[in-house]
Amino acid sequence: MRCALLTGLIGLTLVQMAGCPETMEVTVPGVQVTTSLGEFVIQLDPDAAPESVSNFLGYVNSDFYDGTVFHRVVADSHVEVAGLLSAFVQKEGQLPIINESSTGLINVRGTVAMARTDEPDSATSQFYVNLADNADLDTTRTEPGYAVFGRVVDGMDVVDAIGAVPTEERDDLTDVPVDDVLIEGVARVDLTIGSTTVLGVRVDTSLGSFVVQLYPVHMPTTVENFLQYVDDGFYAGTLFHRVVPDFVVQGGGLTSDLVEKETQAPIANESFNAFSNLRGTISMVWDDEPDSATTQFLINTVDNPDLDATEDEPGYAVFGRVVDGMDVVDEIAAVPTESRDGLAFAPLDDITIEGVERTELTVGDTSLSAVRVETTLGEFVIELYADYTPVTVENFLQYVDEGYYPGTVVHGADPELGIAAGAYVRGLVPLETGLPVLNESDNGLRNVRGTIAMVYPTAPDTATAHFLVNVVDNTGFDATPWTPGFAVFGEVTEGMDVVDAIASVTTASRGDYVDVPAADVVIEDMEMFIIRTGEEVLTATSQTYDEWRLYQGLVLAREVLVQGLGYAITAGL
Repeated sequence: MRCALLTGLIGLTLVQMAGCPETMEVTVPGVQVTTSLGEFVIQLDPDAAPESVSNFLGYVNSDFYDGTVFHRVVADSHVEVAGLLSAFVQKEGQLPIINESSTGLINVRGTVAMARTDEPDSATSQFYVNLADNADLDTTRTEPGYAVFGRVVDGMDVVDAIGAVPTEERDDLTDVPVDDVLIEGVARVDLTIGSTTVLGVRVDTSLGSFVVQLYPVHMPTTVENFLQYVDDGFYAGTLFHRVVPDFVVQGGGLTSDLVEKETQAPIANESFNAFSNLRGTISMVWDDEPDSATTQFLINTVDNPDLDATEDEPGYAVFGRVVDGMDVVDEIAAVPTESRDGLAFAPLDDITIEGVERTELTVGDTSLSAVRVETTLGEFVIELYADYTPVTVENFLQYVDEGYYPGTVVHGADPELGIAAGAYVRGLVPLETGLPVLNESDNGLRNVRGTIAMVYPTAPDTATAHFLVNVVDNTGFDATPWTPGFAVFGEVTEGMDVVDAIASVTTASRGDYVDVPAADVVIEDMEMFIIRTGEEVLTATSQTYDEWRLYQGLVLAREVLVQGLGYAITAGL
C-alpha cells in the first residue's frame, strides 16, 4: 500500500529508489498426480519440510505410487493414499522418517501431509489431502501433529470429486471407496510462481559472508543513509570492534587501529516503528543523542527488547535482518575479547569487514491482504500481516467473510489510547463469536500508533473478534519474555485521520463500561481485498476469503523472516 501511495505522489523512478519490490518469477518443485478421476497438482515445500519432501520425491522417482489406490475417503475431512494396490496388497516402503509437524505449516483445506501411526516418527509412503480445515491434525504445545509438506494448487475439484465417492467397510477398513480410485501416475513438475526482488546487501568479513535484507519502506532515512555509505565503499576495512556475548556484535565505524572514520551528518532516529530488536535484526547505533547515528550498526545475536523504543524513550532503529549467514554472525559473536584503548569487548584478533555491496534478494509473492473498514465517520484501510500472525489474520478474515462486523459498534474510544471494536452491536449487546485463537503476540511487532491488535478478555488464548486500533504508542500492550500481549496483526495505511476522529468523539460511561462513544460509531461494512504486486504499481482487487487463502498460501508462510515488511520468504501461491 505504501508503494502504491508513493507511486501516485512522486512517480515510479523514486518509488524504485525507495526500495519498492519488482515483480519476477521463480520455479518451485511440484508433482502432477494422475488418477482415474482426473489430475491435480501439488506444490511442494522443501524449505519448510525437507525430510518429508525428500522422502515423498524418493517414492515418486521410483514410480512407487503408480497403481496404488485412495484407500480411505472421509467426507468433509481428507482423502488418503497408503501404498495399497487395488487388491489391497501393501507395497513395501522405505524406512520411516522424522516427524516435521512443528514447521508452522497447518492442516487447512488443500494441504498435503504425511500420514503415520500413533508413533510420531513412523511416516513412510502414506499421505493425505485435506478436504477441509483440520486443525485437530496440527501440532499442539504437548503433542506432535501430521506434517504438512505441500498444497494442491491446481485440480482441487478433482480431489473434491474423490472426496465425494461412496464408501464402504472392507477388510476391516472403514471409509473405503466402493469403486477403486486409482493413481495412474505421479510425475515431477516445475511450477512457476510470482516472486519479487527486494533490497539487500552482502557483507564480506574475514570470518565469512552474510546477507542482510533491508527495510526501505518502513525505514527510508536509515536505509538510504546506510546504502550511501555502502555505495561509497566506506565499510571496507572497518572492524567489528565490539562483541558482547549473548547480546550484539557491533561494527562499521572504526579501522584496524581503532580510529573512527570520518562520517557524514547524523540522521533522524526512526526507532518508533513496529519492529523489535530480535535475534538476527540489524540496527543503527547512536551515542548519547538519539539523532546521532551515522555509520555504526549492531546485529542482535539474541532477542533484545530492551533496545526497542518505548512510549517515552527512543530505541535503536531496526532497518533490516540477516537472512543468510547467521552462522557467520554467531562465529563473530563467539570470538575472545579484551579491553583495548578504552573499548570493552574488543576482539583479540581483528574481524575485518572486507566489503559491503548491494544485492537483490528473491523472495516469495509479496501480495498483501487488506481490509477496508467503512464506519459512520469515514473509512480506513488495514494492511494485514499474515506472515507474522497467520492464525490471527485467518481468524479475522473469517469474521470479515461471514459479515460479522457490519452493524457492530466502536465500544471504546480514547485519544490517548485507541479505539476498540468488534464485540458489540448497538446497546452494547454482545455478539456470539467462534472459538478463541492462539495468542501470537510474540512476533516482533509492537503496539505502536496505527497498528491493529487482537484483544483478549481474560487469558491470552481467549481472543475472538474483538480488536484495538492504537492511536498512540501502547508498548505496554506488547508481549514480554514473561507475559503475552495483544497480538499486532496489521496496520492502518489509509484513513488514520478517520481513526483519530473516532478516538476523539465525546464519550460516556454506560453501566460497567467507560469511554463509550456518546453517539454510536457503527461499522457499516468491511471489505477484503488483495494488494497485488504489479510491474509498476500495487493494485487492489476484490477477493473472497477462500480465494485469499488459496492465493496467500498461508500454510506455506514460514518464520524465516518475521521482520520483513510483510514480505515472506515463502513459496507463496
